Amino acid sequence: MKKRILILLALLVCICASALAEEDTAALYDQGTEALKAGDYKTAAVYFEKAAELGHPGAQHELGVCYRDGNGVEQSDEKAVKYYQMSADQGYAAGQAALGYMYAAGRGVEQSYEKAIAYFLPAADQGNAYAQYNLGLSYAYGRGVKQSQEKAAEYYQLSADQGYPPALYNLADCYMSGKGVAQSYETAFGLFEKAVDAGHIGALCNLGYCYEYGYGVEQSYETAAWFFMMGAEAEEPYALYNLAYCYEKGQGVEQSYEMAARYYQRAYRQNHPQALDALNRLYKYKYIPADFDPEAERE
Repeated sequence: MKKRILILLALLVCICASALAEEDTAALYDQGTEALKAGDYKTAAVYFEKAAELGHPGAQHELGVCYRDGNGVEQSDEKAVKYYQMSADQGYAAGQAALGYMYAAGRGVEQSYEKAIAYFLPAADQGNAYAQYNLGLSYAYGRGVKQSQEKAAEYYQLSADQGYPPALYNLADCYMSGKGVAQSYETAFGLFEKAVDAGHIGALCNLGYCYEYGYGVEQSYETAAWFFMMGAEAEEPYALYNLAYCYEKGQGVEQSYEMAARYYQRAYRQNHPQALDALNRLYKYKYIPADFDPEAERE
């Protein structure tokens, strides 16, 4: 009888010790998260490392992010992979998705789309929006899977339903062109709006396109130019280029070759592929003086 009681007491001690350890690990993770929110990356990394070594999968994932981006620690793709792997091995969706990205990009590991898929799939099944988006990309381009625009759209939709901005944008593009879905300008327009609301800068330019050509909305050069201006404020290259074109042609704004030149120059500096040709065209046909400096401050 005494022996049985001693065994029960020992089990109780083990259970209590385990619960306290889990509580301490969770507290370390929470402290790391608070430091991360405050922008104190070095302190965050310290807490995440302590929790990671105690087996916390969320901390392992966050520490991997620290090493991937060099936040609070010396940048190391190899160490990022190490901690992502520890997290993924515990079935943690964010860790699986992050490890999948490293395999897809060949960062810290030998590049392999097939291995990337092996990690994206279980993460996507758990509802991870980032993994669902990356599976969409994989099917769209046939990376590690048989190419299928229909499957790509399905995964973009799953991710977009969670409000993931790149997925909203890519799904909108699917509806614009009819890739994997029934073509619908109206649906595309609505998704571009949601992408903008979710913070996707590039979608501002696409809304401008929609208004410029009347895709899914009443045509309006003025509204198109407004959206291009909003994108240009964020130095989005295609918004800069299209705003320059608006000024060159006088579409939705007062015609001005000088303003066109300024925005073409800014688009060129953001690596827009046609911006330099457009700028040279203005000089060639003497729409602007040969000594005009598009980067000079306006008086």
